[in-house]
Amino acid sequence: MAQSFYSDIDANRRINVTSSTHFEAKGDIVYFGSGSTTQGELCYLRSNGAWAATDADAVGTSGAVLLAIALGTDPDVDGMLLRGMFTLDQGGMTMGDELYIGANSQDGISTGDITATAPAGSADVVRVVGYCVGSEDGQIWFNPSN
Repeated sequence: MAQSFYSDIDANRRINVTSSTHFEAKGDIVYFGSGSTTQGELCYLRSNGAWAATDADAVGTSGAVLLAIALGTDPDVDGMLLRGMFTLDQGGMTMGDELYIGANSQDGISTGDITATAPAGSADVVRVVGYCVGSEDGQIWFNPSN
């Protein structure tokens, strides 16, 4: 009897919530691409293979692009989180909040920020990137919409 191709795949993946340590990540991490990133920054993959900070004010940096959270300053060495648990270095979120790509035009928001406030500008991209799972420590489930 032939062994099934899928017999070695664990059907259950367990990803626990990250601790209160800023920038802790658990999940699907890739190590490719170029560019200089900032740890904890929400980035998109550019057509030239470089990662750059997102901005909901610009479709090209937040629309139909691959998103990831930078785990350091060098994507192919430090990694980029595609999906999973992450602890931000910011608060101001409530357990269960839907999270969005921040728009640079929003008060207090910089490029590469994740926010609980949906962008409201007429040309802003409103794209869900995850949910708050720990309001005291900035823990999020990062799973950008396709």
